[in-house]
Amino acid sequence: RFARVVVHDHMWRFTFEEPQHAVHPGQTNFGWVLQPHWESQQALWDAAGSPTAQWCHFQLERPREGLPGIQRDLAKLPNSVPGLLGRQALRRAAFRGSEKLATAAGVALGSRE
Repeated sequence: RFARVVVHDHMWRFTFEEPQHAVHPGQTNFGWVLQPHWESQQALWDAAGSPTAQWCHFQLERPREGLPGIQRDLAKLPNSVPGLLGRQALRRAAFRGSEKLATAAGVALGSRE
């Protein structure tokens, strides 16, 4: 779905990037998914000193079908996905020490309501 993907954590930074043009005329361009390249710190969306710098990140860039393709994909999500994403976001907030915000709003982490 994406022509460029950057994967990084606090130790590793690499990119998988689909070539803009065929490397050799007449050849397919599918080999790029098996050829990661080291990525510079400047290309990362998450700065080195951020609270999430230790996490594994996947930067999904250059969607092949543009914004309409992403909107089509998101329109097909099962009903359970937003709840699961919200629950995970609350757990991560609690892990980072933001649990006061979640409990002040009356939200119980791990609740199945």
